[in-house]
Amino acid sequence: MENKRRSGAGGIIKRVWNFSMLERQLSRLSPESYIRWITLAYRFGCLRNPHPGVRFSCGPEGIWRVEDKGEKLMIPSHRRAPRYLHSGIQGILERLIKRYFPDPSHLFRLKDATVFDVGANIGEFSMACISKGAKHVIAVEPDEIPFQCLRGNLGERLPQASVEQCVLSDKPGTVTFYVSTETADSSFITPEHYTEAIKMRAVTLDEIVQKYNVKVDVLKVEAEGAEPEVLEGALQTLRNQSPYLTVRASYERNGKSTFKDCERILREAGYECVDGGDGMQLIAWKS
Repeated sequence: MENKRRSGAGGIIKRVWNFSMLERQLSRLSPESYIRWITLAYRFGCLRNPHPGVRFSCGPEGIWRVEDKGEKLMIPSHRRAPRYLHSGIQGILERLIKRYFPDPSHLFRLKDATVFDVGANIGEFSMACISKGAKHVIAVEPDEIPFQCLRGNLGERLPQASVEQCVLSDKPGTVTFYVSTETADSSFITPEHYTEAIKMRAVTLDEIVQKYNVKVDVLKVEAEGAEPEVLEGALQTLRNQSPYLTVRASYERNGKSTFKDCERILREAGYECVDGGDGMQLIAWKS
C-alpha cells in the first residue's frame, strides 16, 4: 500500500511539474542561489538525486565550471547547470555521440580521424570524439563566451586540438551575428530571443580546410539554422574529399527545419543521405 501511495504521488508530481517554467523563475536569483535551488528542484521534480559528484563553481574570471569525479568543464553560464544534474559530464558526452552517430556501427570513422566540429559551443562533441579515438579536432565557434570555454576545455585535453572563432557561411565577408549565449542559439539567422547583435567576420569552411591543409574525415554541423550556408561554403571540400557528415537540422530557421535544404546540397555533391531517426539528424557519406 505504501509503495502505491508513493507511486501515486510521484505520478501527480510528474503530471503537474513544469521544470522549464520553474527554471525561468529561478533564473532571477543570484547564480549561487540559482545553483542551490535548481538542484533541489531537480531532486523534487525528477524524483531522483542529481548525478553523484557533480559540483559547480565560478572561477576568478567569471567563467563557471562543472566538476564531475575529477573531470572539469568550463561552461558559459550557471544556467547550464541542469544539463549535468542527470548524468554528469561523461553522460553528456555519450549522449552527444548517440545523437551525431545514431548508428553505432559508424563509430569506426572516428578512429584516428580529423574531425571538424562546426558549432562546437564549449567543445563537448569534440571531447566525445577524442574519447572515441579522433586524432585531430578542429572546433569552430563564433560566440565569445562559449569560445573562451571551448579554448579552455580543449586546451586542457589534447594538444592536437585547434580552435577557430569565426562565423561560417557560404561566402566570406561581414555578417550580423545574434548573440544568445545562455540558450546556445547564437547565429546569423535571427533567433527567437537574443541579447545583442554584432558584426562579425564570416569565412567559408573551404577556407578553414585550406588553412589547415588536412583531409577531413568527419564533419559535424550544428549552426542554429545556418546549416545550408555552412555546406554551401564547403562545396570544394565536399566534392574533392569524402567526409562523413552528421548535420543537426533542427527547427531553428524561422521555425523551420533545414533538413531538406541540406539534403539537396549534399545529394548534388554526390552524397548518400539518410535520416538519423528523429527527422532532424541528417547523416551523409559518399557511396
